[in-house]
Amino acid sequence: HVLAFPATFISTVKVTRSSIDMDDYRFLACMVEAPEALITNRNTDVVTIEDIVRDAKAKNGQQIWVGPGVGSLDHLMAIKTWDKLGITATWLPYDGGGEAVAALLGGHGTVYVGNPEDVRGRPDLKIAAVSSQERLSRYPDVPTLLESGCDLPHEIMWRGFAVHKDTPEEICNWLTDLLGKVSADPEWVNFVEFNSAKNVFYKKDEFRQLVERDS
Repeated sequence: HVLAFPATFISTVKVTRSSIDMDDYRFLACMVEAPEALITNRNTDVVTIEDIVRDAKAKNGQQIWVGPGVGSLDHLMAIKTWDKLGITATWLPYDGGGEAVAALLGGHGTVYVGNPEDVRGRPDLKIAAVSSQERLSRYPDVPTLLESGCDLPHEIMWRGFAVHKDTPEEICNWLTDLLGKVSADPEWVNFVEFNSAKNVFYKKDEFRQLVERDS
């Protein structure tokens, strides 16, 4: 069995406090890095990062941010952002990103924490800011959090693949080689870039170091 392993899975393991931990996996390769995004509803008076800060200070902690789960990468992103921007707000968790987006569109939240691809095909949504080091080519008018004085350099939703720790070495090597070929395939590269993400290939020890850092 091969596990699709996104960064948010780390917090899932830790929050549930199960007998499973990171040592139970062999990490094959990380293949995608996607910036976190603060997303708002265009049909409200809170659309830009400046609007978010103004509204949060006016509401004195009652501004609602929505996203999937408690202790998830998006939840942690929200808390870190509040700290850097000097604001307070309330996190309202949903079972998944789709439900959280519906809540934002329904006026039940002010900010949704997700990824840039979440706005595609949804004209009512607006990216207020992204956690990338530079502005995204598909969204050149969207400021980075760095530009807003919010220095969060490692808030990236990376995605990779892992297997059980007892998986034989030859199988791990074969799978890693296969993933390397996929990573270099033009169709894959175009798919990743279309979603405003970065195509990477961090294998084995390099991937594990990334997991340990975020853990």
